[in-house]
Amino acid sequence: MIEVLEMRISRPLVIEHFGDISITSPVKTLSMASSVKTGGEGYRVSMDELIGIAEKTVIVVPVKDEDLFLFRNTLYAIPEWSPVIVVSASPHNIFEKEVEVAKLVNEQTGKHIILVHQRDPAWSTVLTNTRLSSMLDGNGLVRYGKGEGMLLSILFSKWLGAEYIGFVDSDNYIPGSIHEYAMIYYTGFSYLNHKYSMVRIVWSHKGKLTGAYEYGEETGISDAFIKYFISLFGKTISGDKRVVLRRKGRVSQIVEEVLNYALSVARGIGTDIVKTPNSGEHALSTELALNMEWAGGFSVETYELAFLLSECFIGSRDGSPCGFKEGVKILQVESLNPHIHSEKGDEHLAGMLAESLGAIYYSKLNNQLVSKRIREALKMYADNAEPIKPRTYSLKGVNPVKIIEEYIAQSKLLHQFGSRA
Repeated sequence: MIEVLEMRISRPLVIEHFGDISITSPVKTLSMASSVKTGGEGYRVSMDELIGIAEKTVIVVPVKDEDLFLFRNTLYAIPEWSPVIVVSASPHNIFEKEVEVAKLVNEQTGKHIILVHQRDPAWSTVLTNTRLSSMLDGNGLVRYGKGEGMLLSILFSKWLGAEYIGFVDSDNYIPGSIHEYAMIYYTGFSYLNHKYSMVRIVWSHKGKLTGAYEYGEETGISDAFIKYFISLFGKTISGDKRVVLRRKGRVSQIVEEVLNYALSVARGIGTDIVKTPNSGEHALSTELALNMEWAGGFSVETYELAFLLSECFIGSRDGSPCGFKEGVKILQVESLNPHIHSEKGDEHLAGMLAESLGAIYYSKLNNQLVSKRIREALKMYADNAEPIKPRTYSLKGVNPVKIIEEYIAQSKLLHQFGSRA
């Protein structure tokens, strides 16, 4: 007799409420395949229920000029139950290779994969004269920016009829972590069972690859493979090459402190509940995605929290109605797998910090004390950069299905492998 398998996460020890927003302390993955016969604590989801949720969840992969080795493994790692949307901002010669990779993965696994190019001229026609026309730059193309790419994927998710949308980055050296993130999303939505829900990943550790890779140079093996080997086994090949596992990323640590400080000041009670201000790996219900504001660029993940807390905590205290009558539930989950991704350099991190803190600075969470804390952080870590005001977009009044059907009719860069079940 075949045993029924379950996934299991721990239950939150703390749930804090900020107006109509509830945020859990991080729970943990306890098992991704346990038998119903075993005991133990935690919230358990049968594989049948989990697969049912997975089939209603789109997994989105934003990509911009990432190593094709990492991109391929990202696609392999996503569970086959969920359709995949790739939004690429890569140069067109790289995009063509991404299409080849996706086609191969589809042929081998049968996964339903849609690839769209963020700078596709067809977007200009379908977004002009809509509330999303501000996404277009002076050349009539969708602006470069992670947030803009995510917004396009939300339109496609609604067209697909998805109930949930999950995001995974494409620069990850650990395919197993991507699989775990997806499983966490499915389990989290089962646990929350709420119209307006969000699941945000807390990385157990943020890995940093150190040292040179002479072994690759001597043998002709690519740097990507050597880094992948080291990330899997944590062993040195020669010299001082190793993986350092940090508890937090540099930008996340700063933004986390500032956001919790802002909440502490606003409520008059100290808190450190938020552990996921820059969580690129997160998921949300389609209903929530369609009814909240979005930011462009790298401010997008922090802006999600800043917007919701501004509207349903600060705003509701001031007498403004929260736009989510049932409230918003946010589950934070700490993964088992470490997160090891490609390093972007100090200039990239400084820009990300200025954008992320700008999401708080230009929100209702800001006040004189918070503003001072933000400027102190930027002075110390980003060479006195100014907080960057986020570009913001709203999907209210937008017909995603109409937009996508018009886009499909006009695009020469859209690729779809497999089909909706």
